[in-house]
Parts: sequence; C-alpha cells; structure tokens
Amino acid sequence: MTYSSAGLIQATDYNGFVSTLNSVWNSLWGQSAVGTVSAGGTVTATQWATLASTITNAYIHESGSNPSVASPSAGQTIGIITNLSTAVSYVQTNAYNSYAFGTQLGLSSSAGATGSGSGAWSRTWTQSINFASAAQRNYYFNCGGVVFLTFQKSSTGTPMDPTWNALAAACNQISLTSTSASKTIAGVVYQGTNKQGGSGTPSTLATSIGYAQLNGSVNQLIFQQFYATYPYTGSYIAVYAQLAGNNVQFTTVWYQPATGYPFETVNISAGGITAIYNTPPEQTYISNTWGSPSLSSAVA
Repeated sequence: MTYSSAGLIQATDYNGFVSTLNSVWNSLWGQSAVGTVSAGGTVTATQWATLASTITNAYIHESGSNPSVASPSAGQTIGIITNLSTAVSYVQTNAYNSYAFGTQLGLSSSAGATGSGSGAWSRTWTQSINFASAAQRNYYFNCGGVVFLTFQKSSTGTPMDPTWNALAAACNQISLTSTSASKTIAGVVYQGTNKQGGSGTPSTLATSIGYAQLNGSVNQLIFQQFYATYPYTGSYIAVYAQLAGNNVQFTTVWYQPATGYPFETVNISAGGITAIYNTPPEQTYISNTWGSPSLSSAVA
C-alpha cells in the first residue's frame, strides 16, 4: 500500500482500508458496507470523511475511546489522515470486543420440590435465546452480545436443602460469548464459556467453546461443577449448549445421585432456579442488526 506521509493518496489505498474495515463492520457486524471507488478513480473528501467516521464508530464500539481520526471536508486538499491506518488495524484485531452492553433482559423457571427418599433425582431446564434468522444470531454474538445463565436456590425444609443451596451459590453464573478467542466486553475479559463469581472449581468449563464452536448436531457440555464436600460429591449442575434452528439452546441439569443409605433422604424443597439473560450489544456506535431476540425457559 502506498499510503504514507508525502505520498499520493490513491484509490487502491482507499479501497484497501475499506476492505479491511468492511471485513468487520459489514461481514461480522452486519452494518451497511462502506463503498469502494473504481481503480484509478478519484476519491472525494466526502468519501474519505465517510470512511474516517465509520472507522471512528467501529473503534469506539470496541474500545470506548475515540481514535481521533480527522475527517476532511469537501473542498479541502486531502492529506494523510492521522491515525487512520492504526485505527483500521485496531478495529480488525479487536473485532469481537465491545465497550458496553445494551439493556439486559432475563427469564427464569423455578423447579418444584424434587426427589423422594434416598433415590436419585434430576431436574432439567431447557432454555433458548431465539432469533428471526441465523444472520441476526451471528450479528448478536459478533457485535458483543453475551448470554448469561445463573443458578439460585435458597429454600429450606429438608436435610438436603443446604447442600443444594450451597452448590447453586458455588456455580453462581456462566456466560457464552462469540468465540473461543479472548475478548473484552464491558471491561471484562471473556473467552468462549466463562464462570463469574461463586466458588469452587468446575470439572468442565469450556473456554474453548463459544457461539462459533456450537453446532446443531451435538449438544456440547460447556459447564459442570460438583458439590465439593463428602458424602455428596456426586451432586452436580451441568450445562449443555447447541444450535436449534435460528436459536441457541441451553440444557441445564441438576443431578442428585442415590445415597446408598435407605434411611437418608436427598429430596429438596421447591425453589431451584436457572435463569437465562439476553445481554445485547450497545447501539450507540453501531446499528441493531440482530433484531429483538426473545427468551424461552421451561423446567421438567
């Protein structure tokens, strides 16, 4: 590329910047593509200004800070635009970052009293974030949308309630982001699947599995954590994820094995909750290309 101080500004320079920007702005985020110019054509001040302002919006969406890319005005002699090349490279390198979230929406399902005597039991939540199209689903995650699942239980009344209250609190919350690659969203570093808060160490935490690693044929285990204290170390919460049509579906299992002691009860009171949260991208510096995803939640 010939774009350098004291050099001539050519159509190939402009189109190179546009191509790099559009690979993120248009292809990943679904924003309106910035147009190119014909080979050997004249690049106007208005076209350069459009490119500079779009780069600025993309940069701020990712970082929250302004790259100070100057925009030439019609009638000006166009010189090298300070910081433009650096800003374009930043946008490309940090494509899955977002400086902020939009408004979060949540939906939960509460389980009834579960189990009987000393026998094994399980409760299964089936929850989805639902999109009008696969393209909108892609844009949601690529622009910085995150799905959170939280686990809660505080009811009392049976001998096993404290164990499950503690396990739900230890698991606390997990998140699913766009890809397995490291990214920063709203000031927090994420990979594919991450855990927030709680305590203990999951036996499975699939940082290598984000939205981009899901498919419609395999329900992949993305999280599992067992109760830490004997004799109930077989009790666990597990989450699976897969694509289902245009949606992303999560299956959460709370499982309690049989105790082996016929007079020991492992049933729990009502009130076990798994909640799903739609946390969309910000819409100040990019347009909403992901529509209005809905949530569904059921427990069996």
